Amino acid sequence: MSLYTIWSIFVYFILIGSSVLIVEEIKFLSVFFSLFSKILFLYVFFKALFHFSFSKFDILIFIFFIFSILNSYVNQMSIIEIIPFFIKTTGLVLFTEQLIKKDTTLTLYSLSFVFSFIIYLNFILLLIYPDGIWINENGGELYFLGGNYNQFGGVIIPALAVNTLYCFHANKGKFNLFLLYPISLLSVLLPGSGSMTSFLCIVLLITYLVFFHPLKIRKWFLILLFSGLILFALTMVFTQSEVVSGSKLQVFIEDVLQKNMTFSGRTVIWMYSLYMISNSFISGYGWVDKDWALENIHGVITHNIELQILLQGGIILGSIFLFLLYTAIRKQKNKIYDSGIRIFLLVVLTIYFLMLQMECYPYQMILFMLLIAFLSNYFFPYKKRRLKISADE
Repeated sequence: MSLYTIWSIFVYFILIGSSVLIVEEIKFLSVFFSLFSKILFLYVFFKALFHFSFSKFDILIFIFFIFSILNSYVNQMSIIEIIPFFIKTTGLVLFTEQLIKKDTTLTLYSLSFVFSFIIYLNFILLLIYPDGIWINENGGELYFLGGNYNQFGGVIIPALAVNTLYCFHANKGKFNLFLLYPISLLSVLLPGSGSMTSFLCIVLLITYLVFFHPLKIRKWFLILLFSGLILFALTMVFTQSEVVSGSKLQVFIEDVLQKNMTFSGRTVIWMYSLYMISNSFISGYGWVDKDWALENIHGVITHNIELQILLQGGIILGSIFLFLLYTAIRKQKNKIYDSGIRIFLLVVLTIYFLMLQMECYPYQMILFMLLIAFLSNYFFPYKKRRLKISADE
């Protein structure tokens, strides 16, 4: 392993680890992550500034966070917690863009190494501390990965996506990939009652790879999956339709997902969130704090990405996010070299947004998933990549 590879792994461990690992109880690690994430951000930012190599995707991320800061300030909300999100997200995006232009295989290898390490370490800690490694301020379980077990899926899906892409691109890492999928499934089932949503989404990804990815009908899997996402968002989140009562969808929710029709109280939070959004539809309320959220939406977060963005920034922030999503998907559609990888990435994004209908994950991971789609023109299947290299020579 070269020094440059070690450096890449170190950078990703800092930028990703500081975003998804709960290390506040380990003072050394907390200070270590905080300090080096800021140093690395300054390094990649000024490097990009010196070469003026900011992409359209980067500019939209800047606009997203700058508006969030200004909007929170105007609404008299704290802007302190937004800064770390901006630093870690921008650092991760800029470093990945800079590294992938030099060596795509190294980028995917480094990301695969770090994500796999985090998933395996979390699994070991779950075996040792099945009820959480720490206790939070409310007396609840606190897990190493994300704090709450519902957050596991927000890291596991990117980990599986990156490792699968590395296998496609370099024709390496197959053993690790075959090990990572069952470990990921066990990880979301071990803690407490487990997260059936994350479990189901991992199963969906496995189902696609095993039964649909090798076939030309794979796009129909994507169409059905996307249709299910839209249907759920419209009927359960935004309208909370009573049509589903007594239907097969209710049976699926209660028997398969093992949730009641309120999704463990989420529909109540969605209802109050929609009411608050309707009162400040243009610009929202900024990045609201815990006390404000508990008082106004009866929950710490909205448990839905669309509602969370609209609550924080209204239609303005929502439009910026849609531009980010459009930029990532449009770049992927226009530039990608292989339709199989294109469909795979769209399936992964759809699955991720399906989970985001009932959870809110860190913006670092959400925007990282969009970044992977944005950079997808660098991903070639191994055989075609070898042909392309030979042709260039």
